[in-house]
Amino acid sequence: MLIDKYGATSPVEFFAEATEDFFERGDELLDRDPDLYAALAGYFDQDPAG
Repeated sequence: MLIDKYGATSPVEFFAEATEDFFERGDELLDRDPDLYAALAGYFDQDPAG
């Protein structure tokens, strides 16, 4: 998983870590967790891996 342990400390931190990975390592996130990637792509109306 790309999201580090700090992301598991609270829902807010999970969202922050997932968002960082989405924008900085979108290709990896898409490969490892396509459902999370799709949720973030819909939320931000962005497709950094595309």
